[in-house]
Amino acid sequence: MPTIRQFEYLVAVADTLHFGKAAENSNVSQPGLSQQLQQLEFRLGATLFIRSGRSVVITPIGEKVVEKARTLLQNLSDIHDVARNESKDISGHYRLGITPTLGPYLLPATRKALVEEIPNVELSITEALPDRSLDALTRHELDFVIATLPSKQDGIELVPLFEEPLHIIGSRDHAIFAVDGAATRDMKGAQIYSLDLRHPLALVTKAVCEEFGATLIAEYQGTNLDNLRKMAATGTCFALLPELYLLSENNDQSQVRILKLTDWSLSRKFYGVWRKGCPAERNIKTIAKIIRQTALKELQAGFGY
Repeated sequence: MPTIRQFEYLVAVADTLHFGKAAENSNVSQPGLSQQLQQLEFRLGATLFIRSGRSVVITPIGEKVVEKARTLLQNLSDIHDVARNESKDISGHYRLGITPTLGPYLLPATRKALVEEIPNVELSITEALPDRSLDALTRHELDFVIATLPSKQDGIELVPLFEEPLHIIGSRDHAIFAVDGAATRDMKGAQIYSLDLRHPLALVTKAVCEEFGATLIAEYQGTNLDNLRKMAATGTCFALLPELYLLSENNDQSQVRILKLTDWSLSRKFYGVWRKGCPAERNIKTIAKIIRQTALKELQAGFGY
């Protein structure tokens, strides 16, 4: 009989149409994945893929088997969720998706709180852009996602978690810090660094530039928040950064300052997201509550304004 693992590999290849990527996503060697799929084809007596060089084409019967395999894997996941949710003590393994502009600066404290309050829960974390995490949620590859408000809300449940202030930072030597009562008018013509535009934070930065009459620097699109801070520290340009990042221990602010504008403030709102009808909803809500409490506690430190 085919194994569950073989069906998981089958779906992974169907999602990527690439044996190497499917093996990487499945944490297995490519030869190991290929061998398991060959055994699956032998046991089913059918050709599921046509391999041509590096390309992979799913056969018509392969498409039907993939559809059934997805249903099987989702049903197995639901059975597991039912068992976890009905247990008196919250336990089990949960898969969390979170944006890289939040995860590293919130999750260390969150992990500590989870261990203290629900020690039998194991949390695995995937950092990815929100759209990718939400896609993985619908494919049952994640159980829970922390994201800004999704544009598409079909088939999901939402709970508000927290609101995180955003701050403009610049070099400590920038002339604007000598302006008494600096306001948005003083940012007209300024240049602001950003992440690449796949990130929601980059789209927020673009909107801020339009509001200020500032310029989004097209020649540089950062890959992480540290790089934005370092670039802003080197000259006359600015960056828009989240407060939890600025509060984190690994953030060096010796060369930058937060710019307080008298007529402007901005924040981003995060939500907990899970599949509608998820059998583990009760447990996920408990995890979401702990994440919310942790974030609010971290943000209470703030910057005093």
